[in-house]
Amino acid sequence: MNRRRASLAVLTACVLLSGLWSQTLPAREESPKRECAICHIMWLTDFKRAGVETLIPYDPRPVVDTGRQDVVSTERMCFSCHDGFVLDSRFVWEERQHLHPVGVKPSQDVKVPIVDGKQVLPLNDDGKVYCGTCHSAHGVEWDNKESPIFLRAENINSGLCVLCHSNRAKGAVSGNHPLHSKPPNHPDALLAAGGQLGNKGGVICQSCHRVHGSRQKKLLVLPNDQSGLCTTCHAAKRRILGSRHDMAAMGIDVPNIRNQQAAHAGVCSACHVPHKAAGPRLWARQRPAGMDMISSLCRSCHRPDGPAHEKIIGPNSHPVDVPVSRVGIVAELERWRSRLPALTGLAPPVPLPLIDARGNHAKRDGKVTCVACHDPHQWAPDTEAQADVAMANADPRELEGDGRNSFLRLPHDGENRLCSNCHRDKPAVQFSKHNLALTAVDAVNVSGRTVADNGACSACHLPHNGRGPRMWARQPTAKPGIEGLCASCHEKGAPAAKKRTGRHSHPVHVGLDRLPQSVDPGLPLFTASGDRPGEDAPGEVDCATCHDPHVWDVAHPDSRAGARAEVEGDGRNSFLRQALGTDSALCVKCHTDKRLVFGTEHDLRVTAPTAVNGKDQDLAASGVCGQCHTPHTPLVEVRLWARPPGPGEHVLETLCTGCHRAGGLAADKVPAKRHHPPRRVPSNAGRRVGVRKANINPPVFSDAGERVPVGKITCPTCHDPHRWDPARAHPGDGKRHEGTVLNSFLRHARTDGFLCSDCHGVDSLFRYKYFHWPESRERHHLYEP
Repeated sequence: MNRRRASLAVLTACVLLSGLWSQTLPAREESPKRECAICHIMWLTDFKRAGVETLIPYDPRPVVDTGRQDVVSTERMCFSCHDGFVLDSRFVWEERQHLHPVGVKPSQDVKVPIVDGKQVLPLNDDGKVYCGTCHSAHGVEWDNKESPIFLRAENINSGLCVLCHSNRAKGAVSGNHPLHSKPPNHPDALLAAGGQLGNKGGVICQSCHRVHGSRQKKLLVLPNDQSGLCTTCHAAKRRILGSRHDMAAMGIDVPNIRNQQAAHAGVCSACHVPHKAAGPRLWARQRPAGMDMISSLCRSCHRPDGPAHEKIIGPNSHPVDVPVSRVGIVAELERWRSRLPALTGLAPPVPLPLIDARGNHAKRDGKVTCVACHDPHQWAPDTEAQADVAMANADPRELEGDGRNSFLRLPHDGENRLCSNCHRDKPAVQFSKHNLALTAVDAVNVSGRTVADNGACSACHLPHNGRGPRMWARQPTAKPGIEGLCASCHEKGAPAAKKRTGRHSHPVHVGLDRLPQSVDPGLPLFTASGDRPGEDAPGEVDCATCHDPHVWDVAHPDSRAGARAEVEGDGRNSFLRQALGTDSALCVKCHTDKRLVFGTEHDLRVTAPTAVNGKDQDLAASGVCGQCHTPHTPLVEVRLWARPPGPGEHVLETLCTGCHRAGGLAADKVPAKRHHPPRRVPSNAGRRVGVRKANINPPVFSDAGERVPVGKITCPTCHDPHRWDPARAHPGDGKRHEGTVLNSFLRHARTDGFLCSDCHGVDSLFRYKYFHWPESRERHHLYEP
């Protein structure tokens, strides 16, 4: 115990004496012979001794910064401390494989910065990189906490790296991985391996590269031969593994632009490279020209000479590089809404990726491209379904997709979720006879799919490689335009064989300029190829001019009344773009001059409101026009006649006598004499001279009822059945009137020089006025009748 007390007393005395000694001795002054000479041994004045040969050649440099490598900044000098004597940095230079290259000249891509004629990051005498290029033992700011010390420039957010590697500093714009953006997943594994994020959590050079101590090629923090480095941040993209886009698993040995194969460089390398990419998305393949940016990425494989040549995209495929606003969608990143009325029970639209003009995700609106419908990294939209497929198909080469997968973002299944997500006005087709699940459940499209597989849309449309315009999913007929598409079902032996249009129907493939009057806008026209015409192209009438094949009842698109195979349509539904109504609103949009029949005695609402046409349709079902005309399968081919014909010598006369006969709707208006003698007379522009110039050119007709320059006189030669008064272009007043020679649906507002005078001269006035009287044919014959 006494010994311990004695030892403690001695120790205490030593401490106290040392304190007194430190107070009495002056502070040690810095001296180049002590501090600097640790490295700069040639600065010692006694280094050079006569008769003594030193181990290191004596070559003192000026005590100024020359911008050149000094003898003391060689690797050997650095390693003399960093070999464990002062700091163990042997892992940096062990086998010379885990450090930034030294002893090499910078490549053409590296631009060493120069300020005031001096290299900020100097090279050695041979123009090569050495330790002192980046490091300096002088001028250290010890209070700088953001950047490592002993560097020639601050290295905040990899700022030192980009001084030389400036071609990598612009990120995606220059084909390099984006910088300073936050990774989609926090990369714990990457940080644990030595990677770093920027001071705001963004990606920097040192996130993926480790200048000292990396054991991977390209100074990578983690091995990337199986894309392990990529998926550390992009974890969701791992779902590509085992799919048909896993080029390594598919055994496709087509190298990327850096001559790398996915089997050796990782699954991501088939499409992406982190530097010197060939396009947006760090693209790793040569892109074809002549298309939008995103499509060119997909087509770099999906083309006849590409690795996905069995899955090419033909011309009759879903449009790309088109704004989603064309279908009424107002798109934002997190929310979509439609300008169109929502159908009952239709789920809100799911936001899908849209692209701007630079190939980036559009924050608002944007254009539809391949990636709007497809997620190239995920085989099935349902991750559980994807897992089931992966387990059942270990070899992706044996995997064939369908509407439930195929890299779709939403299922293209029997519920039409993918199509209706954008085309908000089209799901009404499910409630109609055009849903083949109701009318032709076993019918298949050209891909061999039924609507149970891919939904009601698939009966007519394929998103890729359709057989005709509108991405047609059936084999079109030889008929041009939209008619050829419709006829692929509405023909003998096809699903809609019972609803054929007949030999004679409303004309199609004709321009509206054939009509003698202006046309109300609103109905679509089409080209002979089935497309909508451009602004300067006139377009033609086709089936889809009057019919919207997706909506059974345009006035009630939510109605389920048409969702039965046995339902029969009429003018109030039948996929018409506008319900006829009793005023035949659809017909008179084009035939505007025929509106003059409204309110006259030829308007059966006035004279026979309970009448039905030859198809047993009343006025509510057929409209005013439909009592005499029908667009399809008429009873009489001429004028698409919808009523049973009556007696007569000319076909047009029989149309009139269907009503103007005993027992007909116009039994009280049966003329005693109906027809003109069957003589052919001219009625053409050549006769409109002199006093006839201001008169009309009354039509004459062939035996088939066609208007011809030289033909026969029959009922419509003198009568316009749609206009009561030739002097007044107004509809009727809705009352019955007894006509005179000045109205009564006659064509002539004046009688001087009209057609009758060509043969009958001054006697023509009498013959015209009393044409239907018995006496008009018994006197004053110019020739034998």
